[in-house]
Amino acid sequence: MPKFSSARVLMGLLIGIIALIILLAVFNLGVLVGSRRTDSFYRWDENYARNFTMPPPFSSSSLPGTGRFLTADGVAGTVLKVNGASLVIEDTAGIERTVIVSTTTAIRQGDSTVSVSDVEDNDQLVVIGSPDQSGQIDATFIRILSGR
Repeated sequence: MPKFSSARVLMGLLIGIIALIILLAVFNLGVLVGSRRTDSFYRWDENYARNFTMPPPFSSSSLPGTGRFLTADGVAGTVLKVNGASLVIEDTAGIERTVIVSTTTAIRQGDSTVSVSDVEDNDQLVVIGSPDQSGQIDATFIRILSGR
């Protein structure tokens, strides 16, 4: 029968307890990070309409030509015309904007992912993208806000 010294057993228990404490600390850190991210996304979701289509807390009318939505990297408005991979949208200031839809553009309606063929005239959209040299918006994300 092998003999175990009490010092080796104690050392093994001490290493096991330290490993358990480290695992619990890492788990708690993960829970903390996850809850902060969830809280951040929850607050963002609560303000979705204000973030994309409503006026900001300051008076946007004091910014010339902005209307209700700051359109530097996107547009919100009504679809006037669907031309294959491009959309003509009238923004909230009444200005027509052309949006280019690529194969990498994410298009969402509610919880569903849809294609550009599902976009119809008079749909209400929010488009996020970047302007090209000709002033058209290369869309990276489109959210359809209204149904038919």
